[in-house]
Amino acid sequence: MLKILLVDDDHEEAEVFTAALKTVDENVELIHAEDCVDLTESIRKHKPDIVFMDINMPFINGIDCLKAIRSAPELKSLPIVMYSTSNSQKNILESFNNNANLYIIKPDSYRGIIIALEKVLKLDWSARQRPAFTDFVLA
Repeated sequence: MLKILLVDDDHEEAEVFTAALKTVDENVELIHAEDCVDLTESIRKHKPDIVFMDINMPFINGIDCLKAIRSAPELKSLPIVMYSTSNSQKNILESFNNNANLYIIKPDSYRGIIIALEKVLKLDWSARQRPAFTDFVLA
């Protein structure tokens, strides 16, 4: 069973993500962390296959959290998808430069979230190479 860890402090958005994910694949296990502190503990406890991480979070933002994860040798290969409302080139570039595997600008519709999740879940993460910058943002 695929384990996905969602890091997002917005409970409403987390509920929508959960519902969309269950629509795409009801056999996926979803773990939710509200911030970077919760994320670190959840990674060690649940050993997720993929992490979806928001950028705009209190205390420690997603970029700083990404840097912390990538500094741990045992987590360098953990697939991390930045999942944010931000379409800022600065955030996209920082995510890429800190070794996120993919960047998704949160779709503004439920159907859009389903389509994005379908694309991500179809990827073979075990064999996936880090994309070139031109393919980094999932459209």
